Amino acid sequence: MEINATEHAFHLIHHNEKIGEITFTPYTATIIEANHTFIEETYRGQDLGLRLVDALVTYARENKLLIFPTCPYVKKVFSREATYQDVWYKEN
Repeated sequence: MEINATEHAFHLIHHNEKIGEITFTPYTATIIEANHTFIEETYRGQDLGLRLVDALVTYARENKLLIFPTCPYVKKVFSREATYQDVWYKEN
């Protein structure tokens, strides 16, 4: 499996087929909004969504951005993983 980046998404590819994605949009100049995560049903339960979150977090760190998670899955992952606290933008 590989992860391919586009302008506002990371796609999880398996045998040339897109089986998952995480999408984001600019929120401010230094914050991106993680607004959607999807894994095809037959591939769920394998922590593939976490691989997509990892890709987004790496992108944010490399570009000195924060992530505002409006996607419920990303919010859940951020709340249980201490390693993502440095990129988590929490709106007041």
